[in-house]
Amino acid sequence: MSQLITLASVFLGFIAIVIVIPSWLRHRSRTLALRTISEAIASGRLADAALIEQMLVPPRRPVGRWFALFNLVVGVGGLCVGTALSIASHLLVSTADAAGMMVGALINLSSGVGLTTLGLLSMRFLSGTTRPAPVWDYASILALVTLFLGVSGLSTATGLSLAAQFYIAPAMGERAAHGMLIGATINACTGIGFTALGLFILRTFATCKEA
Repeated sequence: MSQLITLASVFLGFIAIVIVIPSWLRHRSRTLALRTISEAIASGRLADAALIEQMLVPPRRPVGRWFALFNLVVGVGGLCVGTALSIASHLLVSTADAAGMMVGALINLSSGVGLTTLGLLSMRFLSGTTRPAPVWDYASILALVTLFLGVSGLSTATGLSLAAQFYIAPAMGERAAHGMLIGATINACTGIGFTALGLFILRTFATCKEA
């Protein structure tokens, strides 16, 4: 229970940071723009209407490019860690230690494949190269965070399932493998739910514009 509370707190805190920081930066930029316009009017300088509009409502850039880059970095990192753990596990003498290390290796490898794929798909479909891209607004950020959690859950479920079938069951028995499969099932259901929710939010509520 404490782990679930911690995970929920981290998730809600992350969402709050993702939403609050862009809002604060947007408010700060608008305040500075208003101050600059007021000083220009007070000094008698002519103010261009188009320039004022651009200062008050700055163009919002696509968020998909940064999301794609983030997933590619995390995904490649997972592939590297998973490969290193896999190589190290084959150098161990103890079968139980090797099986435990292969759990981490398969989870990292599965996460690396999943997040790298998500990064490539985001670069293809969410960066504005082929279709309108989501911009920095609350719905877009929430949708992309939810997609990241969904793919992470599906990847973790895949890694746990493979580890339970090929390493934990032969080394520690069916009971240990069944416990791991329960975790895989929970992660799979959560991953499917978050992925579907992210796609729904992205399609229904997010603001998309040409890059």
